[in-house]
Amino acid sequence: MSKEHNTASSQTNRTDSLPDFDVVIVNYKSSDLLLDLLADFAHSSPSPSRVIVVDNNSNDKPERLRKLFPETILLKNPENFGFARAANQGWRLGISPIVLFINPDARLLQKDLSLALKYLSSEPQVAAVGPCILDS
Repeated sequence: MSKEHNTASSQTNRTDSLPDFDVVIVNYKSSDLLLDLLADFAHSSPSPSRVIVVDNNSNDKPERLRKLFPETILLKNPENFGFARAANQGWRLGISPIVLFINPDARLLQKDLSLALKYLSSEPQVAAVGPCILDS
């Protein structure tokens, strides 16, 4: 599956040569944790071209993010479609060639994101990278 990307419109706060990327977060009854993660991205550098949240009918007021993070795209599903389907929905709304799929209970460590993006841009044969998972 491929999609065209409008990279001209995806330049946001670029201060270095890291590639553009989108963020897709699938949410199900984790809106408080989601808001913490969105705050991490709001203060991150590099910043994503788009942050897309797909909510699987959480009923825990995910629309709060519209007030706090109006630039975030929120897609609300009428029922819980499961992670894979929701992740694909979010991916289709993206505009960048690189997509970070991240769970709402994750926290963003700045240097790890930069390292992953640098590696992906320097190794064209690599299609995916995974983080080190830490238990807080």
